[in-house]
Parts: sequence; C-alpha cells; structure tokens
Amino acid sequence: MWRADSRDTEPVYTRRLPASDGSSPAVFVCSFPEDTGSLQVRVSYGGTGYFEITSLTVQSQGWLCNDTAAIAVFILLLLAVYLILYRKNRDKTGLENTANLYLLITGTSLLISLPLCTDYIKGGSDFAYHLNRIEGIASALRSGQFPVRVHASVLDGFGYGSPLFYPELILYIPALLRLADVSLVTACKLLTTAMNLAAGWFAYLAAARIFREKTIGIFASVLYLTAVFRLGAGYFVGLYGWYTAMSFLPLLCLGVYEILVGNERKWPWAVWGFTLVLETHILSAAISTLMIIIACIIYRKRFVNYPLSKANGLPASSTSYTHWALTYYLH
Repeated sequence: MWRADSRDTEPVYTRRLPASDGSSPAVFVCSFPEDTGSLQVRVSYGGTGYFEITSLTVQSQGWLCNDTAAIAVFILLLLAVYLILYRKNRDKTGLENTANLYLLITGTSLLISLPLCTDYIKGGSDFAYHLNRIEGIASALRSGQFPVRVHASVLDGFGYGSPLFYPELILYIPALLRLADVSLVTACKLLTTAMNLAAGWFAYLAAARIFREKTIGIFASVLYLTAVFRLGAGYFVGLYGWYTAMSFLPLLCLGVYEILVGNERKWPWAVWGFTLVLETHILSAAISTLMIIIACIIYRKRFVNYPLSKANGLPASSTSYTHWALTYYLH
C-alpha cells in the first residue's frame, strides 16, 4: 500500500496475501502506526486462476469524519422548518395547515431516500466520474482556486478541466461538505436527498398552482418523486447532471406557464428555473429551450402582444415582448 497523498515510490506497507482454501474468502488485515490522509492499494497477482477482491474496509482508530454531525444538522434544519410552520398554522386543519402539507411532501421525499441509508454507493456507469468531480472541486477550493476551473486531484495530479465542459454549481454543496470533513459518500447522499426534497416541493408547487388544487399538487408530487426513470438516474446509473436538473424542471415549467397563461408578474420563477437547469445539465436546458419555443408558438398571440409595461414596470412604449427585445438589442 502507498500513501496516495505523497510521491514516494516505496510502499509504506507490504505483505504476502494469504491464499483462500476455496470455502470462504481469505481475510487480510493491516494497520498503520502513523496518520495518513489517503491510501492507494495495489495488488500484483501472478498465479493461476483468477484473483478477486470482494470487499475493502477502512477503519480508523480515531475521529475519521463528520458524517454524524452533518446528518444531524440536516435533520435539525428540517425539524426547525416544521416547527416554524406549525406555530404559524396551529389554528388550521387539513391541507390548509402548511405544517401538515410540509410533513406529507417532506416525509414522502425522505421515504424515497431510504435506499440511501447504507455505508456505500451502488455502482453505476457515471458514479465514479461525479464523485471525482465533487472531490476535485473540494481539492481546488482547499488550494485557493475559486471559481474552480481545473480539478487538480484527478489524473494523478495533472488535473482535468471538467468545469470547462459541465456546469457544477450544485456540486459545490457536497464539495463544501467535504471541506467540513464529511465523507465523500455521505456528502453525495445528502445532495441526493436534498434533490429529492427539491423535486417533491417544486412538483407540488407547479401542479398546485397550474391546476389550482392542492390535492392535485400532492398527487403530482408523489408521482414525480417515485418516477422510475428519475430514481434510476440518481440511485443506480449515477446520471447526476440529469438527476439534479429534473429537480428544477417543474419550477421552470411553472415559470413558463405563469408568463404565458397565469400571472406574468411571476416571471422570476422561469428565470430561476432555467438558471438552475442550465447550471446542472446543459442537455436538459437545450431540450427545455425547444419546449419553451413550442409553448411560445402555441400561445403566440399572448407572447407577442402582451404589454410588458403592465408586467414589470417598463415604459408604456414597450408594448410587446418582441418590441422590447428589438429595442433592447438595437440599443
């Protein structure tokens, strides 16, 4: 075994591996008298047959990470929000009580997150890459690089310009947890849980406002949370760009709806929704743009003729979206 955080050519620990008798795997245990930040395990096998590592467990004799504290803070924040809502709505009942609504949607989101309550991450095609992105952002921030443009911790220290090709705004959240000594696995799982909460609440908000019915909003939220494709992308395949973008797509849909059909003063929702989608997954943003264009074509009369001055205080001479856009770009 080598220290992965050094350039030493000599291993810090070597030992001949025990042979299995065929009935059960052979167990190999080693310990390090000195502290080490990271390890690199290399195995040289020149025998006949095949060699397989069934598991690798690292145990620390001291305090290893702040996972328990991070999970506790996350739960306390959720409880604090509930208590605030409960105090403000104690005289209401049913769905009119925001605290009850909060329990229903937040509880469903946490229930969907139960498969994450393990000490490992299930393997998938993209998991390793996104875990490297989180660790790369944390390493770059630790070295003073901001905004992060090169992940210096990957490719044997040569670095990789992943931020030049993929948006990473949301990944700063688990990266900051890594800076607080939270393990990479727990930081990733907390992000996944937070995305479940965002997906549940934005889906409820969009459906409830579009159909003007809280019951429909709850039903849509549960359906969206339990969608097989969404869960598969986040739990089994590791398509984290797609997975995080799907948490904000309902907010974008609501914003576009408000501009074209509902209350045009709610246009900031479309801005926030599209910004969050763009900062998580460029392909989702491109597909969303096509959908927005189709929606604008369907509601072309309102899109072209609606007076912007009524919506957000622009001069009365700017009587339409197209007139305002041409005036803005020409000047």
